Amino acid sequence: MYDRISISVTPTASNTPSGASDTITCEACQDGYKCVNGDEVEEICPAGTISRSDGTACDPCAAGEFSGAAGSTTCQQCPAGQFNTQSGSSSCQPCPAGKYSSSTGSTECQVCPAGRYSSRGSSSCTRCPAGRYSPSSGSSSCQSCPAGEYSSSSGSTSCQSCPAGQYNTRQGSTSCQSCPAGQYSGSSGSTGCLICQAGSTSSVGATVCTDINECQSNPCQNGGICQNMVDRYSCTCSGYFEGDNCETAAYTHLGCYRQSDGTTNVMASMEGHFGTGYQNRDGAILRCYTVAEEAGYNLFALEDGGMCRGGNDQIGRYRVLGFSQNCGNDGKGGDNAIDVYLIPGKATWLPSRGSWIVDQTQTYDNNRANRLFDVNDATYWNPVGPYITAPRYHNRWFFAMDLTVPHTLTRIRFKNYGDTTHDIRVFKLQMSQVGSPYDWDDVKSVTDVQAGTTAFQEFGSFQGTARYWKFLVTRTHEGYQPWAREVDFYGFPSV
Repeated sequence: MYDRISISVTPTASNTPSGASDTITCEACQDGYKCVNGDEVEEICPAGTISRSDGTACDPCAAGEFSGAAGSTTCQQCPAGQFNTQSGSSSCQPCPAGKYSSSTGSTECQVCPAGRYSSRGSSSCTRCPAGRYSPSSGSSSCQSCPAGEYSSSSGSTSCQSCPAGQYNTRQGSTSCQSCPAGQYSGSSGSTGCLICQAGSTSSVGATVCTDINECQSNPCQNGGICQNMVDRYSCTCSGYFEGDNCETAAYTHLGCYRQSDGTTNVMASMEGHFGTGYQNRDGAILRCYTVAEEAGYNLFALEDGGMCRGGNDQIGRYRVLGFSQNCGNDGKGGDNAIDVYLIPGKATWLPSRGSWIVDQTQTYDNNRANRLFDVNDATYWNPVGPYITAPRYHNRWFFAMDLTVPHTLTRIRFKNYGDTTHDIRVFKLQMSQVGSPYDWDDVKSVTDVQAGTTAFQEFGSFQGTARYWKFLVTRTHEGYQPWAREVDFYGFPSV
């Protein structure tokens, strides 16, 4: 800058009028301008430059700085996120996407590292969010993890594969899900799980399926041996049981009875099917059953250690001589005694078992309902009602039975006492599918039982299957409590 100087000039006679004089004054340059010695006019400094303090020149802004307008007196630094590389710049450029500048006055931009990204003009890089990644530096955006992979934290440079036993189905996942029970994934990076084949299973997060042990629930009954197989099991039945689960007895033991009274044989011999030596016969029960079953018989019996007898018994003949105590513990009968067996599905008159009685109308001990099952006409059932002194026409005398397994019954017969006064006239046979408390349903109703006879009276034309049965007397011929000698049921076990 120049100081102002006043200069006086005296004109000569030859060029200046008389009395005239000139004065030239110099002034300092304005800020933002330059003035060169002798200039008559100031020159404004262009954009990208600033004026010197003495006004003698315009100096360019350094790299990383700029002046945006002519006549500038100072340079400004490029803001964060921008830069320039040359001096004398009138502006700054934004950092390209994938790069950044974090400070002012930058002459270059830094590259965003892998795992981060930036947009144009950024002053910093942003970490890739969870579920996304950038594998290399200078990224302008992040990529989504593909299905079957994930990233759980921000700033990831790669995605991890879902481990075996886990999966995901969507891009950009931050975690994997465990395969549910019954499914599996055997390799990493799975987008779904496979269903275990029939006969196998898995727990949550399984990498393989394991075979289901179908024998674990012990499906084989009655001592049967279970063999585990693919998607099934097989039972090897023991003794005289059969069926898929050995649930059905091939035959049912009815009890020990007398075989002969010296003149009458209760059951016919089937020894023609066997050789000699019955007393030492191996597998005598099963062998006798096989012959009887092939012949279509409903009963078979063994006497004296293994002698085979059998036949179709529709009248309960096997019981006519009563019980015997001579059978051994091996089920092969004894001296003049037969162990009798029923082939299921083939009906007969069931054995007489007082142990079946589980409930009954109150009575004296020596006249209880089990007398109906003792194969002895000299004893009888004598219920007295709800109290020992029950009124006449009580009409609710009963006994209830638990046959231990469901039985299908189709006939009933019984013997009245035979005195008319106490003879049964009307009764019902009821059944229940559940134990106490019972749920009784009527199966057979009879209103015309004869009086004055001790012969068996038989009633049929019905069928029911249940474990629990009830014999209910609703009227006697003269209203007094019923007396009855014997009762029998015709049918077969239904298991």
